[in-house]
Amino acid sequence: MVYIAKDVVKMLSAMNNVFDVARIVNPWIWKICNFDSDGNISYEDYSCYRIWQKEKRCLNCISMKALNEKKRFTKYEFVDDETYYVVSKPVDIKDNEGITNEYVLEIVANITDEVFFNAIGKNELVDKIIKSEKLQYIDSLTKAYNRRYFDEKVYLTDFSENSRSEITFIVIDMKKFKNINDEYGHDTGDEVLRNTAKVFISSVRNNDSVIRMGGDEFLIVLQDCNEQSALDVVQRIKESMKQIIYDSEKNLHAKADFGIAYTDSFVNNDAFIANLIKKADKMMYESKRVNN
Repeated sequence: MVYIAKDVVKMLSAMNNVFDVARIVNPWIWKICNFDSDGNISYEDYSCYRIWQKEKRCLNCISMKALNEKKRFTKYEFVDDETYYVVSKPVDIKDNEGITNEYVLEIVANITDEVFFNAIGKNELVDKIIKSEKLQYIDSLTKAYNRRYFDEKVYLTDFSENSRSEITFIVIDMKKFKNINDEYGHDTGDEVLRNTAKVFISSVRNNDSVIRMGGDEFLIVLQDCNEQSALDVVQRIKESMKQIIYDSEKNLHAKADFGIAYTDSFVNNDAFIANLIKKADKMMYESKRVNN
């Protein structure tokens, strides 16, 4: 179903009479949409996550998930002593020029109920929800972030609104990792992966991201970082990986191939991100060809 922009005003007005908050958001830029009676669409000058008294994007941004997966998602949010139930549903809205774009309808309801929380323990519930939200993005073997963390663009959480244009992707592929598994066993292979991930994580800043994309492939996302700084990170990693020895008799240690893609004009959309990954992949395979 496609909604007409000028009719959205009436729809939101009716919903706000029932729920605490009903709004349309654009998760790509983390903004709240405004609609006038002529069907014009504009944005508030503050971010959608300000309602939760946060300074950066929600770790578990269900509106981004709703947009990516084309279905409804729900979550809980906590502000001071209040508890809110949030529903995010993707919607298509046509503007006054006849152009249809994807947005997300967010509905928020305060569910603070002492009878309910006294029965299960509010603090216990809050702790479980927060822990669950964090664990869903962690790779169980390496403790790096997982592919879901990348797909849902959680790595953009720490980007400030004024400095999210400069970003570097480093694609990493372990050298001869299949041989390590085949010759030394999967336990050794797992240990190499764990120690390698530790090196990656310790070599970057807290607001950067180390993501296990699958198997022995990793992605490092560096924020506000130029190409030379990225090269310095790679060099530090290479030196540290010399300490990950899996055959002491032959003095064999973990190695990897790296591909770097940098931009100073990052755009938060799938095509741009895919192109940046493709560029980093190409550089990584060129490194593999030259060095192997």
